[in-house]
Amino acid sequence: AEIAFESAGTVVVVCAHCAHAIRRTDVALETIGKVAMPAELVSEFKLGTQGAFEGERFTVRGQVQLDHGAGPWNEWCAETTRGKWLWLAEAQGKVLVLRERGAGPAVEPAKLSVGAEVRLDEGAAFVVSELGEGRVVAAAGELPITLTPGATTRYADLSRPGGFATIDWILPFALSRPRMYVRLSASVPRQLT
Repeated sequence: AEIAFESAGTVVVVCAHCAHAIRRTDVALETIGKVAMPAELVSEFKLGTQGAFEGERFTVRGQVQLDHGAGPWNEWCAETTRGKWLWLAEAQGKVLVLRERGAGPAVEPAKLSVGAEVRLDEGAAFVVSELGEGRVVAAAGELPITLTPGATTRYADLSRPGGFATIDWILPFALSRPRMYVRLSASVPRQLT
């Protein structure tokens, strides 16, 4: 089957026919490995879902399914009309919309605890609400990041009035600084097609 990179920002495509993850580099395509197809979970999203967030249209291009031992959850990546990426996370009946803010603060997960305050910007401090690990168990579509099948991601979920953030440490990659994602608005995308 032909592999198509629909977006200029796509780094990995999972083939819908053979389930191999293909990474695009500056000079070539390379196979990362075979991934499982995502389990059917109740979701507001699927590949190709279109919607709007903060007045900007988006299209869901990819899905990552993670598991922390108590069952899998979905994280969806969506590309906006301006070529930016959103992450849509579904948890406890809520949809969280996050944008990557680039390299996060030099925070080590071992030094965090639930209830601790973390400063990520000039606003009010975020409070750590959850610490955990998830293993990449399945993926589909196009992804703006490289995730190796079976890789472990350590995360810290944080909140403050009117805001939510996640800090991800993707293992085994030795990232000097973690990826930081911040929810920029309290609204959720309910205009879906």
